[in-house]
Amino acid sequence: AAFHDLTAPLDRLILAVILHCHRSLAKSAAVLSELESPSCSIHFHNEEAKKRNEKRLLRVSLELIEIVGTAYKGRNEVLRAALSSEAFEALQESLDRKAKREESGGKSSLRDARIFLKSEWVASYQDTHTTSEAATPNRVIGKQLQQTTSSHRGSLAIKELKAESVQMVNEFTVALDG
Repeated sequence: AAFHDLTAPLDRLILAVILHCHRSLAKSAAVLSELESPSCSIHFHNEEAKKRNEKRLLRVSLELIEIVGTAYKGRNEVLRAALSSEAFEALQESLDRKAKREESGGKSSLRDARIFLKSEWVASYQDTHTTSEAATPNRVIGKQLQQTTSSHRGSLAIKELKAESVQMVNEFTVALDG
């Protein structure tokens, strides 16, 4: 079970990794969109340099996608419990499409990364809902900000992550000042 007493710290870490990967993939998608625009050529010495940077971005994106896929395969119940149902379904659909492409064509390619970066999961759920307790990503709380079981679990995990972060900062401060 997700966020059980024994696994809660690991599950929060997995959730934090997924949220950071999601944010990084969204930024990668924005950069890729810029690289694909005709006006971007002025920022590079030549077309080869532009292509080289585009490939580099897609290779990094493939690594992030692999991290998300591994977390999904290993602890899918954490993501189901923490993400909004819309975000979880979009993630599941994106990963399923990627798996089907891999089954038919073999190894992941830069084309797969490009397709994944244009998926609903990457393109959506980027906003946050800020309260006095924490800034909670919309991919956790859902579109209508309803407190369903999964969105409540995700919001609680975000608050626990914030508390752990504050505790770590305080411990580091004491250690550095001591």
